[in-house]
Amino acid sequence: MKVGRHISLALALIAISASSLTLSAESLFHDLSTGNLSTWNLGTTASSTYDVWSTNINSLATGTEYYSYPGFVGRLIYQGEGNTLTVLNGGPVASSSNGRFYFTGIGRVTRWREFVIVLRVKGLTQDGGTVDYVGTNHVISSPGQSIPVVGAGTQTVAIGEPGYNSAGSGPVVYNGLNGYQYKHRFKYLWIDVVLMRTEKVRDYKNSFYETYIEIIGNGVHAVITKAGERGSPSGTDPMSYVFSVERAEASAIPFSDLISRTSMANSHLAGYVNYMASDWRARVYFASNSTGTATDFRFSATVNGINRTFPYYVAFVPVQPGGTTRTINSTSITFPTTSSPVTVSSPINGTNTVYILRGELRIFVSAGMTMTSIPAETYSSAIYCFVTTY
Repeated sequence: MKVGRHISLALALIAISASSLTLSAESLFHDLSTGNLSTWNLGTTASSTYDVWSTNINSLATGTEYYSYPGFVGRLIYQGEGNTLTVLNGGPVASSSNGRFYFTGIGRVTRWREFVIVLRVKGLTQDGGTVDYVGTNHVISSPGQSIPVVGAGTQTVAIGEPGYNSAGSGPVVYNGLNGYQYKHRFKYLWIDVVLMRTEKVRDYKNSFYETYIEIIGNGVHAVITKAGERGSPSGTDPMSYVFSVERAEASAIPFSDLISRTSMANSHLAGYVNYMASDWRARVYFASNSTGTATDFRFSATVNGINRTFPYYVAFVPVQPGGTTRTINSTSITFPTTSSPVTVSSPINGTNTVYILRGELRIFVSAGMTMTSIPAETYSSAIYCFVTTY
């Protein structure tokens, strides 16, 4: 029987007392494409075909693509304003001082194999054309390194503003008739994610291995977990899945808007939750603290040295699979993935057959709040999302 475990992601929500903000969304989710989230045979200590030596890691930053390699785990699809995506090690941390990424033995951080991450960013135009606009790979060899991404989406511009046409040409001033109505050159960006093993290993014996990779940017937070094995170890395979949380606005919820959201019927869309895996079902639940034990959701701020708070309600709307919308008043309220793998369409191309959970996080407040109910200040809060696999 598979044994579950959980991770958590924080979705930051900010409300302010001014109503002059323009809101936009960032979206980052996983598309399996031709990648593999099942257990990866990590092989022997070195392979001239699929491994890279520490002396030539930088040679990966070329025009050569590696999505046909065994370490291809799929692609991340992005929409939103221009952003910086930072790649982190979500643990376990190998017992090495090299500061790289590692597959570590289950329960044995002294047992590891090193790898680097190769990212290739491309754009999909509004009419579906593919543009390899960067033309080279980004090599992420150590946690904390970042890549820039340009904006992408379907937003349009006003007459007199520069924009792009459906084929991605521009920018040209839009006159209402010339077709240059799009704010962004691309409808979507996609990022191929390839794990490239190096020859560096320690205590590398027959065993199961695992790694957790976090990708964090403004409004987005995704975790890719990948299981590996060497030889034919006994026991249960570790987990491989992708879990992401996306904030639905750039930075803030105007307080004047928030106080009008007084029921689920007119609630504010705060974010999205996405889970995908080839082999592992899961349940997701929500909490107001990082330990996953409370549901006392509050916005807070320090005003004149005094901590001020006010409560709000969180609700989750299951989209796939469908289900009942629930207001989160207990951490025992959970939302499962599909009970069996289903076929889902990719916004880029093709289909994936996966266990999946997608849904909306929505918030609302009690009736009766006014613009003068609380002191003017920037208030913040976090919703913690936990996933348990099984």
